[in-house]
Amino acid sequence: MHRIWKGAACAGLAAALIANAPSAWSAPPDAAALAQDPAAQLDELVARWEKANTDFRTEYQKAKTDDERKAAREKQPKAADHLPGFIALAESSAGSETAAKAWVWTVKLAVEAEDEEALGVAVEALLRDHAASNDLGELADWITPIQMAIGAEKTEAMAREVLAKASAPAVRGGFMYALASMLDDQSPEPGSERDKEVRQLMETVAKEFADVKDARGRSIGKRAEGWLFEKDNLSVGKTAPEIEGTDLSGVAFKLSDYRGKVVLLDFWGNW
Repeated sequence: MHRIWKGAACAGLAAALIANAPSAWSAPPDAAALAQDPAAQLDELVARWEKANTDFRTEYQKAKTDDERKAAREKQPKAADHLPGFIALAESSAGSETAAKAWVWTVKLAVEAEDEEALGVAVEALLRDHAASNDLGELADWITPIQMAIGAEKTEAMAREVLAKASAPAVRGGFMYALASMLDDQSPEPGSERDKEVRQLMETVAKEFADVKDARGRSIGKRAEGWLFEKDNLSVGKTAPEIEGTDLSGVAFKLSDYRGKVVLLDFWGNW
């Protein structure tokens, strides 16, 4: 199995980032006290990032003029400013559950900051020290932004390496689904080896991970079943599945009642 980022090393990265970060982010408040409790320190770092974003959104929504909106945008928190704290914590608590969570946060912030080096270091640390951790499952939902940050080739290699090393069901199921979705988005030639692999992955997820939840509480297997149903029943040229309902006058109808006629189906909703 080839490595994704050859030569990437954790040691010293946080120090280098901190040296270039605003002084306010060189260390969290009450660092001496929090240093004895890595989990509390992580909570503090996450709270800082989330509060900064909440404060920014609140100020931006209050802006009424273009100048006010421009001034608010200038205060938008930068992920790069928050990265050093997460990396330093992950390094200082290496091998622990807190470190795994800190590295996952590093991935998310590195993607937003478009910092490929930090992203590579975080992924390597997760694969090396936390392959069996459920925390990796959260990254499956980040496949698309990770791909946008580092490209399809490196992202595919990362996903395959996770699958080769991970043991937690939520991680394996999540990354199987994510890899299949990513390959499918590349529109492989029908009947090609990659096209066959996509279906095989989805069928495996549907069969083996129906009772496994992803980071957002959804059934991973059910998501794969939905993909398979769409491919088998909703492709161009397929007969539309039966639909039953009532029209605007309250009269019951079935889609098959209109067989042979041109029908426009408009699906919409409010959230």
